[in-house]
Amino acid sequence: MSIYHISAKPASTRDRALEALAFSFWLILCFALSGRFGLVRRLHPVELAVEGTVIFLIMFFGRTLWPRKLASYDLDINDDGIRLILNGRIRRNVRSNRVRYIREWGLGKFRRLVVSERGPAFTRLLWGGIGIPATLPEYEQIKALAFRWLENAKE
Repeated sequence: MSIYHISAKPASTRDRALEALAFSFWLILCFALSGRFGLVRRLHPVELAVEGTVIFLIMFFGRTLWPRKLASYDLDINDDGIRLILNGRIRRNVRSNRVRYIREWGLGKFRRLVVSERGPAFTRLLWGGIGIPATLPEYEQIKALAFRWLENAKE
């Protein structure tokens, strides 16, 4: 069929703020529980609030000043199979005559079709599949092609 380039979008300010808020909440909860069980000295609620604010600010501005490198890769999809190409090298290859597992994972904008030569346990635990995002323009045709491969492989 063709080659598709997949790249992640940079995180918005709202997403960075929510991530920093969730991380700081998680750390403050861990601090409070460790004080509760006597692992460290018990912290006053004002100390927890100040620490939470400092952690939030460090996380938010750290992600703003030093953003993460965005992942990008290519998917080569044709009648022979699917290849995941990262930095010009083939990282994963699923041949059409060996497909054993096809499922849609995720919900909403995070939905993707996972195609694998391994069964469900190995695909989930060891990540042996190739994920095809639902945002691709020809997603439904690719999905139909993959299910045809699965039917042909079972015969």
